[in-house]
Formats: sequence, C-alpha cells, structure tokens
Amino acid sequence: MKSLLFLVPLAALILAPDAAVATPFAPSIEGGMQARGLDTIPRGDLATYKPGLERVHALLELRKEGLRLQAEDGGTLTPQHRAYLQAKLDAIQKRGTN
Repeated sequence: MKSLLFLVPLAALILAPDAAVATPFAPSIEGGMQARGLDTIPRGDLATYKPGLERVHALLELRKEGLRLQAEDGGTLTPQHRAYLQAKLDAIQKRGTN
C-alpha cells in the first residue's frame, strides 16, 4: 500500500514533465504557459500613491525635528517646542485630508 502511494506522485511527474519544470520565467517547451514578468503588472495606479508618500516623508521629517528639539531641551520638550511641533503636525494632517 505504501509503495502504491509513492507511485502516484511519481506517475504525475512522469506524465506531466512540462508542468514540473514550467515556472513564470521559464515557460514550458510547448508554449502552453506564457512567461510572466514585471511587464504584466499594471503601472497606472502608481501615481496615486504620491500624496500618501509625501505625507509619510513630512511626518518622518517632523519626527526627526522633534527628536532633535527634544535632545536640545534635555530630554523633555519645552511648551514652546511642543506647540511648534503640534502646529506642524496639524498642518500636515490638514494637507492630507484635501
């Protein structure tokens, strides 16, 4: 019985060699499977991510500035620096909702 279970996958590989070696970048010899690569990925929607990326970059820059100010203030932000950073954060968030 165990030898019969071993023969089933072996028979599948013998009977369908093209399926065993065909990959997206190495299609079968018979051409039944077309090569798929990066050219098949639609690229039209990439421009829609630009506003989101700008917001992320602005937030990262704000974080860097906040960490720099915190270090200058001895580990705790002064109320003036906290208000300044909050105003910048509010402006970034307001731009993101438009």
